[in-house]
Amino acid sequence: MARYTYEDVIIDPKDPRVEIGAEYWFSDCPNALVKRLNNAKAAKKGHLSSVESNNNLPFYDEDSRCWLCIIRKKEMTYTERQAEWVKANNIKVGDKVKVIRKCETEENGWGCTWNIHVMDSAVDKVFKIVNSHYKKGILLRIGIDECWFPYFVLEKVEEPEKKYVPFDLNNEEDRAKLRGAWVRIKGSRRLEQQIVALAINTQLVFLPDVVSVETKELLEGYEFLDGTPCGIVVEDEQ
Repeated sequence: MARYTYEDVIIDPKDPRVEIGAEYWFSDCPNALVKRLNNAKAAKKGHLSSVESNNNLPFYDEDSRCWLCIIRKKEMTYTERQAEWVKANNIKVGDKVKVIRKCETEENGWGCTWNIHVMDSAVDKVFKIVNSHYKKGILLRIGIDECWFPYFVLEKVEEPEKKYVPFDLNNEEDRAKLRGAWVRIKGSRRLEQQIVALAINTQLVFLPDVVSVETKELLEGYEFLDGTPCGIVVEDEQ
């Protein structure tokens, strides 16, 4: 969010920043207006309809109400707009994005133009995010290289949610994944437990603090230490 100071307040009707028809915030108290804008609180906003220099309240909004002072809305910086995009799209390192178009030189305040040529071959392709919180842009892994891209040429690729089924202890591959594995109750980092035994016929998994847990219960209530569910991914049928 753009930050405002007292220097952004316009009190003089002859100030060169005054423009009829432009959008401003209106107030009768300069300090209060600055505080409200910086704390994202509601303030009177509208278009400046006229100015009367000989009036103690020289600025008129479109409702013909007059005010002592105004602040013109600031344009967000590239860094601020990128941070807003990252938050709105819940962008994280490891997410995948598609390059939807190339960027023009110095477009929308983005100044990292040394790799513009890379975009020609990257358009319509999907890459993984390496860094998403640096002011230069969004860092993508392209082959063995890493390149910066502006957020506004990227589109997040939503991957389908993986489906899991309980482990089948009759399957040797499933048993191999569980032998000696460390698990914890979902959402809890206070207790990590190692699987100590498996009962194939009854589909039971044994943990130190309980007598046994069925593989179905293991999937529903437990996760591996990396946060993945205690189950087998089901591949969608094509």
